[in-house]
This record gives sequence, structure tokens and C-alpha cells, in this order.
Amino acid sequence: MYLIIALGETVLTTGTAIAAAPITVMTLVTGSAALAGTVALWALYFGRSELLAIQHVETTSDPIRDSRFAMNGLTAMVAGLIAVAVGNEHAIAHPDDHVPAAVSASLYGGPILFLLAQVWYLRTVPRVSSRVQVIGSVAPSSSDLLRSPYAPTWPLMVAALSLAIVAICDRR
Repeated sequence: MYLIIALGETVLTTGTAIAAAPITVMTLVTGSAALAGTVALWALYFGRSELLAIQHVETTSDPIRDSRFAMNGLTAMVAGLIAVAVGNEHAIAHPDDHVPAAVSASLYGGPILFLLAQVWYLRTVPRVSSRVQVIGSVAPSSSDLLRSPYAPTWPLMVAALSLAIVAICDRR
């Protein structure tokens, strides 16, 4: 339940930042990338991993243990969504500024935390390998090495594109 609230808050924060920003091409680019990344996170949670979790819950012999692990994973995923919301808001409000390390950490770290928490849960509880999420978490972290000369538009677009690719591949 609180993951749905965090996803909604990410959309609301992004929408508020878009509404407060001047109407420019950069607002359109950063706002679209931020919303695309959020939709990809939604698809990742409510796609294959949710089906695997539901199938596992129906057959588990230790539902309390699995519920505890699910809450731990969801807590990390919500933390990732909060970081995404903060990074999106800053990137939309200041698209031409130099990227501070904290913003870069939010834009890349939020999706990475979300994906790795999902990987951990899928590996620990239903015992399913999720290589797509692992690979998807490497792309933003490796492109963060190129962070310094770019405005926040670059990390936002890389993170959104990485998440979209992971979400599409996860559906297959």
C-alpha cells in the first residue's frame, strides 16, 4: 500500500515541479523523462515481480518470514522512490545548472536502490533470478562517472531510459 503512495507522490512531485517551472523545451524534456522513469518503475513493480510474489504467497509454507522480507524490500524500494522524486524535482526546476553530487545520487541512486531491492526480494523469497534488474542498475551507476560536465538533464534521461529498457525487458 505505501509503495503505491510513494509512486503517487513521485508523480505528484514531478507534476508540481513541471507546473512551477517556466514553459520551455527543457521543462518538457525533463518533465517527460521524469514521468517516463516513474511509469517504468511502476511497470517494474506491478509487472513480472508482482506475479511471482503472488504465486509464491499462494504456495509458501512460511508466510510470516516471507512477509517480513517483503516489507524490508518494499521499504528500500520506497526509499528509492523518494530519492527519484527529489532528483526529478531538482532536474525539472534547474535543468541547466551543474549537477550537484546529491542530485546525481538521487537521480541514479534512487532507481538503483529500487532495482537492487527488487532483485534482493526476488532472489531471497521466491528464489527467482532477475538479471535484467541487475544489469539495469549498472547502466546508471557507470554513466555517473560522466556526471560532472553535464546538466541534470543527462542523468535524468539516462536513468529514465535505463528504467524503460529494464521494464520492457522484464515483461518478456
